[in-house]
Amino acid sequence: YVKAAELYMEVVKCENREKFTCSDPECPCVYPQYEAEYALGNFYERGLLPDSTMEKAVEWYLRAEKDGSIEAAYKLAECYLAGKGVEQDYDMAAEMLDFAHHWSNGHDARSFTLAKALDGKTETHQFYICKILAECYLKGIGTDKDEEKAHEYHSKAGYAHRS
Repeated sequence: YVKAAELYMEVVKCENREKFTCSDPECPCVYPQYEAEYALGNFYERGLLPDSTMEKAVEWYLRAEKDGSIEAAYKLAECYLAGKGVEQDYDMAAEMLDFAHHWSNGHDARSFTLAKALDGKTETHQFYICKILAECYLKGIGTDKDEEKAHEYHSKAGYAHRS
């Protein structure tokens, strides 16, 4: 793992980031830097490197998320939700979840799990949480399809958006 981490660091240090930029002008991602940054975060989180700490994992996840990593955004949402390696912050968890959910095109079951855990915990992002839950219930992402629940969360999203 130490040798793999060294190789990932070589990728991260690469100065010619343009050659790795995604072709979609709307997409914020930079390849393969974010993949290397995410992998380093994962190594630190799993305790695979001699100086592993959760705080170091979060640092690498933050870099990867900034470069467009959906996986890192989901990890950060989990970290902020649980206060793992960072101070617990429901608004930051919701922000990371919103980013990840948007760029995964709403097809990841983690969106449902995290949105359900954040439901009612953050007033600032309640609109987005309700929209994600409505979409998940409507499409059966991470849960059974339930049009009644989808309608309930659509209604809540409308109310949260007005307040």
